[in-house]
Amino acid sequence: MAYQARFERLGMKKHLKEAISNLKEADEITTNDHPSKALCHYSLGDALRVRFEHFGKLERLGDAISKLRKSVEMSPDEPRFLNGYGRALLTLFEHQNKLEDLESAISHFERAVKLSPQDHPRRPHYLHDLGNALRMRFERLNKPEDLENSILNLHKSSELMPNGHPDKPVHLNGLGVAYLVRFEGQGSRADLERAISTLQEADALMLDVHPSKPSILSNRGRALRAGYERMRKLEDLNTAIQSLRTAAEHRDDQSGNLSHLLNLAVALQERFERFGSPADLESLISSLKKVVTLMADNDPNRANCLNTLGKAHKTRYELLGIFTDLDRSILNLQHAVAITPDNDPYKAHRLNNLGSVYSISFDKREMVEHLQEAVSVQDRAVELTPDGHPNGPTFLSNYGDALYRRSNSLGDPEDRKSALKAFTKAAKSAVGHPRQRFDAALKWVQCCRDSKSAFDAYTCVINLLPQIASPGLAVADQHALLAEIGGVARDAVAAAIEAKNHKEAIEWAEHGRSIVWRNLLSLRTLLDDLRPVHPELADSFQEISQQMEAPHSCTWSWLVNGRKS
Repeated sequence: MAYQARFERLGMKKHLKEAISNLKEADEITTNDHPSKALCHYSLGDALRVRFEHFGKLERLGDAISKLRKSVEMSPDEPRFLNGYGRALLTLFEHQNKLEDLESAISHFERAVKLSPQDHPRRPHYLHDLGNALRMRFERLNKPEDLENSILNLHKSSELMPNGHPDKPVHLNGLGVAYLVRFEGQGSRADLERAISTLQEADALMLDVHPSKPSILSNRGRALRAGYERMRKLEDLNTAIQSLRTAAEHRDDQSGNLSHLLNLAVALQERFERFGSPADLESLISSLKKVVTLMADNDPNRANCLNTLGKAHKTRYELLGIFTDLDRSILNLQHAVAITPDNDPYKAHRLNNLGSVYSISFDKREMVEHLQEAVSVQDRAVELTPDGHPNGPTFLSNYGDALYRRSNSLGDPEDRKSALKAFTKAAKSAVGHPRQRFDAALKWVQCCRDSKSAFDAYTCVINLLPQIASPGLAVADQHALLAEIGGVARDAVAAAIEAKNHKEAIEWAEHGRSIVWRNLLSLRTLLDDLRPVHPELADSFQEISQQMEAPHSCTWSWLVNGRKS
């Protein structure tokens, strides 16, 4: 047992191996009628459980459970044996996700707490294990009382554990995770701050060589990333990634390392999406590759990880233009789609991602088989998307894109008709992001072969303009949007005139002009806030804006008529 305690403090595998060897010998030579036989079963079973959690295979956990069950059968009122058996059942639940194992673990933990005296030195451990199990049941069944009781027990456990005790950081870690779970469910900033401070304290107190150090670092990283999402402080995200990366570098615990890598990948993806750093993209791909390698084939998160890895390879291809990334993207997305059942709500998303990469492959390499695959999988994505789903317009528009490509490549007029139907339905949808519907309406225009159908398409485009021209956009985005609106309004007016709808032509011109001026005025109001703080910058911005609006620059006549004066 001394060897096991040393392993739990220092994490050296040889100490655990020595402990198991000695405990096996003690268990074998102790007769069944000996008063210490139950203790021998317990000690060996607990060491086997620890070995499984750090290094073992699932079948080895059965040996631990068998020994610990025997210890409880021989001494049913011994809190230490009850708690040890409960921990093994909890470990089994974590790997097989059977609710009956979790319920049985909680039952044994509760009995251990009930039977232990208030001043018993191991009582904090029993409270800690019960609190963790109740949190897990909350995550499974979503009963609020489980989470509240979890925090209550974990708080008691941390308070009872003396300062300086080597297990104090582990208890703080459990409490910090429970606070984080409650924040994720209720959104209380106080819970988030408690989670971060508690996990930071646990990290500061824990020795770097302790086997639980990676878990504490990973949970601290999760909490800091949640803080970044709430308050958008880049420092929180950077520190989160640093903690998660350090946690993931510990490779002794395969299952734990998988969890740390997953958390790291989430944080890296978030930072890459915000700043676009190629280094973050490389780290994201590297982490996800390791995750997929470590993950069991039947892991419920496998399809999502493959999908994310496929998208990351696609992004790297778009940055570097290396076809190997395009091929790897297709392979990973194919695999993600293949293992996702049709009733999974994310199946359509994954089909859509795969279809988009097939389309890119056709555009760049003219592989007709990939064009055919793009049409097929996009069609399936639309088929699996229920009516009224907010992503419906996006999937319809992408399906139309694939059909339009095939029409241009192979010359089948039926493909063009089907593309037109897809774009029309997407543009006229009552749900979905306005920008997606607006883009579908513009594609509808491209498919039109006569002035009447083009006029109908532009009617939809003009009706959607107010929904995409939000004054709340960033200044750079506003200027780009104003130029786009001017071009669209100009083309719409031309289409109305060609269709001999002169009244609509005038109305659309005024409509486009009013949207442009409304947004220009919203840009000017920014100067009112800027001038008291940075008057020179405000003057410079105003001067540039006036130059842009002057006749020799970009004017409304150019936006409408398509020429510079």
